[in-house]
Amino acid sequence: MPRRSLHAHAVAAVLLAAVTAAAVTVPGAHADQPAARPRQPPPPPPPPPRTLPPAIAARLPPAGFLIAHSTDKGQDDWFAITRVDATGATELVRDRVVPDQMVWLDGHTLVTVTTDIDSDTTTVRRYVDGKADAAATVTVPPAIWKLPRGKAITDTRPPELWLGKAGALWLARCHTLKPRGIDDVCTGTAWVRVDGGPKPAAKAPGARRAGPRLPSVLGGASLPRSVKPPAGYAVVLRKVAVDGPDASDTVKGFACTGPDGAPTLWPHPGVIDWQFDVRPTKVTWLAATPPLFAVTGKATNPIAIVSTATRVFRACQPEALDDVILLGAGRRVEMTRHWQNDDYAGTSWTLYVDDVAIATLDGGAGGFQVAPAP
Repeated sequence: MPRRSLHAHAVAAVLLAAVTAAAVTVPGAHADQPAARPRQPPPPPPPPPRTLPPAIAARLPPAGFLIAHSTDKGQDDWFAITRVDATGATELVRDRVVPDQMVWLDGHTLVTVTTDIDSDTTTVRRYVDGKADAAATVTVPPAIWKLPRGKAITDTRPPELWLGKAGALWLARCHTLKPRGIDDVCTGTAWVRVDGGPKPAAKAPGARRAGPRLPSVLGGASLPRSVKPPAGYAVVLRKVAVDGPDASDTVKGFACTGPDGAPTLWPHPGVIDWQFDVRPTKVTWLAATPPLFAVTGKATNPIAIVSTATRVFRACQPEALDDVILLGAGRRVEMTRHWQNDDYAGTSWTLYVDDVAIATLDGGAGGFQVAPAP
């Protein structure tokens, strides 16, 4: 290249650097104006249409399932609302602000609650059919809470959503705890009504704590009536001898036998903390395709607290499913925890109709809520 061309390129580079530097240091430039909330990435484009067997597609709601889900890996977490139908998954909302609580009021409306850990300000947001209803957003400043004399907002627990009559929405903030056994029990609560604007109340309303409309099996869902066991499969409750490197015992378990005739015994040494897992006393067949069953019984934790617990299995797999949300009519969502060596690598949920996977979504164990079909 001729010397003149080299000189011209050098001058141009210097001028470009000077212009760029001036641009980023101009007082009042847009880059110097921080946004009130992080900018939200646009939802990804809808997936290409897929073809499901007509009999499978017909068992999905015409409008699909609306699902609220948020990740819990600790870095770059996000919250989303996704519609899953016969074409797959279409993300309708994505937000970097992960709510503390999210509850479907019905098949269309989701309410989320987020409390800023620095300011103790709570924001209640409403989404209808996967669209944010900005007019329904309510901000609850810490000063609005009516706390007893001597109590400060820093003495309270984060607020929880409660549902009242005729669509009333309440936030409950526990300000007094008393020990009861190994737990602390809330004995004093402040209340603020948040539908229509924040309005404090002096006494407890007639309301109930909000929870999942469709809870998971491990979250306490009631099991349906047992279906007929699929041909060639049988689950028999029996004593099982477990010989592990650190402990050995004979405990209540089961033997699952499939068409190949070889029984699978549970528990076994590969079950983490098998000493404290459920001791089954009941078998419930949930589906024939795939062969899916649950066992229910008592479990005793390391500090001798006894509770009723359920595990769900694909017959005759040796490991229980991580969790399941039963949606009826052969539809369900299965949870899978992922690991990299011994490090938690996130959780995913797959929506099935019979044994056909419709879509897989990311979402933490406590951050996945399916709306009831409208």
